[in-house]
Amino acid sequence: MTDDRPTLLLLHDRGRTAEAWSDFVPLFEGRYRVLAPDLPPGAELQRAREAAGPRAEEASDGDLAAFAFPVLLLWGEEDDEVPVAIAEALNDAIPSSTLGVVPGCGHDLLAEAAPTVAPLISEYLRARY
Repeated sequence: MTDDRPTLLLLHDRGRTAEAWSDFVPLFEGRYRVLAPDLPPGAELQRAREAAGPRAEEASDGDLAAFAFPVLLLWGEEDDEVPVAIAEALNDAIPSSTLGVVPGCGHDLLAEAAPTVAPLISEYLRARY
């Protein structure tokens, strides 16, 4: 039997694991095939820095520009580990992306603003699927 549900890929931020999404997965798994992999430590930040640093223009013409699926970037407005400027550069480099910046939140967006994040994701998905 095939799973015809759209796939929802949830990626955690630096210093976290897929466990960060544990409260969110049940909210979406009825309608979506939810994947929340553990990324190697530092991999997500390194990719973000490469994409938003001196190579942003190159990345926008290469890997990131090739994303053919919707991407929702959620960022804390007061993130002092990975500044919003990096989110904005990623958003510019990924044509299929949407950036949501959550006011008053820092780097641990899922813990700081879970009641805000879940509806943002739900509305984003509802509008696309």
